[in-house]
Amino acid sequence: MRNGFRHVREAYGFSFARDSVCRIVGGGTASKLWVQILADITGVKLECMRDGVEAPMGDAFMSGVAGGVFAGFEEIDSWTKSYMVFCPNWQNHELYNRYYEIYKHVYTSVKDDMHMLAGLGFSFE
Repeated sequence: MRNGFRHVREAYGFSFARDSVCRIVGGGTASKLWVQILADITGVKLECMRDGVEAPMGDAFMSGVAGGVFAGFEEIDSWTKSYMVFCPNWQNHELYNRYYEIYKHVYTSVKDDMHMLAGLGFSFE
């Protein structure tokens, strides 16, 4: 899971600067351990949002920016409040980077085989 998240991010050309902050919402934010691991993997400071309605609020806000209702994304700062902040542990981040290099090698080696296995299908009949 941890490497898959990073792999998808890189595949779409999305990266974080070392001093980036990312706000996260949803069920995964209930686990302090999971959020810390995610901060360590990404090397990004993570803020968990307080109210649990931030995902639909974010959707509405992005629509408002696109429609010209809001001048820019920074306006959402006045709408939301974080309740937990997780900073990356840089020693763990470096360890995860080494694991990720191995993951990429393994993924490249088995991806065609996994697609062939998926093509066989599965049935309970």
